[in-house]
Amino acid sequence: MRQYSFFNVDFLIDGQEVTGFHDSAGIISATRNTGQHGSIIGARGEMIVTTSADKSGTFTFNLLQTSDWNSVLNSRAILTHNTGLSGNKSLFVPMQLAINDKMGGVLVTGMNGYVPVRPAVVRGTGITTIAWTVVVEQINFVEGGYDQISNAT
Repeated sequence: MRQYSFFNVDFLIDGQEVTGFHDSAGIISATRNTGQHGSIIGARGEMIVTTSADKSGTFTFNLLQTSDWNSVLNSRAILTHNTGLSGNKSLFVPMQLAINDKMGGVLVTGMNGYVPVRPAVVRGTGITTIAWTVVVEQINFVEGGYDQISNAT
């Protein structure tokens, strides 16, 4: 028998724990942007496998409109956009991300991320969910036992 609780999943941006998630079955996701391998079949049916050096990835997550992290991420998105327009590349500060599932034995790290598009502002009679996307230069996945993963961050 196995047990799982999202309570034991930490999502960190720049070492700070993100809070204010919308309750659903899929709150945070992390994936590679391109395939690790490709293949070509030769004229006689032989397969040639190519390996991609592209380790870029994307994190997506949903926050309630009341989460303080919306302001943090909005500020970062505005800052990186304005920095890029200013021409001063030394001011650009990318985000570092991590998902640490201490019960499921999974650690995902994302290095050098940015928000490609700020989410739409939506307001209504209830609490809305804000879907965030962060693209990272490199995403890494580690799977293992509880002892190996929970102490990794």
